[in-house]
Amino acid sequence: MRGEYRQLLQSAERLRANLDLHESILDAFSVPDSDLQVVSPSTSAISAIKSNLVSTTDVQKFVYSGTIVLLYAAFEQFVEGLMQETVQKIATYCKSYKELPETLRRHHQLLTLEVLNAMESGRYHGPLNGKDLIAGLSHELGELSPVRVNHQVYSHHTANFRFETVRSLFNRAGIDLSSLEQDPIYIAAVKEVFPDENNPFFAIDDLAERRNAVAHGGTVELLAPELLLAYIRVVEAFAGALYSKSASVVAEYVAQTLGRDLGVPDRVFRNSIAGYYNVSSALEKGDVICIVSDGGKASVCCEILELQSKDTSITAAYEGSEVGVKLSLRVTKRNRLILFPREMSFLVLPNELLPQAQTSGDPEGTNDNG
Repeated sequence: MRGEYRQLLQSAERLRANLDLHESILDAFSVPDSDLQVVSPSTSAISAIKSNLVSTTDVQKFVYSGTIVLLYAAFEQFVEGLMQETVQKIATYCKSYKELPETLRRHHQLLTLEVLNAMESGRYHGPLNGKDLIAGLSHELGELSPVRVNHQVYSHHTANFRFETVRSLFNRAGIDLSSLEQDPIYIAAVKEVFPDENNPFFAIDDLAERRNAVAHGGTVELLAPELLLAYIRVVEAFAGALYSKSASVVAEYVAQTLGRDLGVPDRVFRNSIAGYYNVSSALEKGDVICIVSDGGKASVCCEILELQSKDTSITAAYEGSEVGVKLSLRVTKRNRLILFPREMSFLVLPNELLPQAQTSGDPEGTNDNG
């Protein structure tokens, strides 16, 4: 899951680097080839572009079209990969087929048959093969153990990736994306680059429209590099919000199968230290903790930054001991903490997707904050 997100960020950085060359390419049209090295260190690349384009208008079309197509392709690849891995993880951490979300199980049969029919009619050109799909379907119908689903079929689609398409894709797995409309990090990114836009998913929808126009030779108004950078920024933020949502859903299933419930803290210090008088499990610095809030509807994972006993920093705490657990996220007395195995570290979100823990500076640490 984190791998898909990091791959999209890398693609975004490459696109930014390409846009940085935009002005150098334009400048190259006013410089003789013999003097081109003074314009940019990327002489060979710029020379190659200049030899195939005849005007600055061609350069603008080239940069615009390349950015739109590559950004959309990276976004599509991210959504498909995240969808598949999320479904696979949910199935992995369910002990029986009855524990799967009802909609996920219902769509497993429908989507598997849909892909099989597409194969039969020659309309499917993906990596799946019929033998494996039938085996997976047979495994589910027989409710054999362990739980197995054809997770690849959940990313099968025929529509372009506008927001409603992405929403529909995740609905197949029983994942509701309505919370993305209030995701603070995503909404802040949208407002930063499109302050007057009321539709938070405008850039996602418009990217699909523009990609279609480029792919099919349609006429569309070109975007300046500054606006292309804004689209890249929104796609990055959307990917982060989607990754956060998927990780939260998977964490719910991990909690049911592998989690060790620590319960709500007895006290909370400085909004980031959960205090337990008699902790129910042994803990170590670096362990993965799932913070459950909103009546069990929201889960976010972080690592233990530090363990404290009688104002002393320790690296491990025994079951039954009194301990303060310092986390990288805000915690309240209403939050339930669950200890995860360390191999669940893939559920710990990158720092840029986490609201940082707020400290009050209260020397007594008596913040019962709710």
